[in-house]
Amino acid sequence: MNTEIIKIILAFMVLINPFSALTLFLDLTRGYSMNNRRKVARVACLTIFITISFFYGGG
Repeated sequence: MNTEIIKIILAFMVLINPFSALTLFLDLTRGYSMNNRRKVARVACLTIFITISFFYGGG
């Protein structure tokens, strides 16, 4: 599965329901190395932070 699609799906899932996002993350990154999982998680967290900051600042 394309890494970009995984990042987008995880970003939306964490905003909607963080507990189901964990199981989705583990399922989607099943064959990934630990370093790749960390990269995907880091990008997802950064995307969520930017999205929340944008809406907080923009009203």
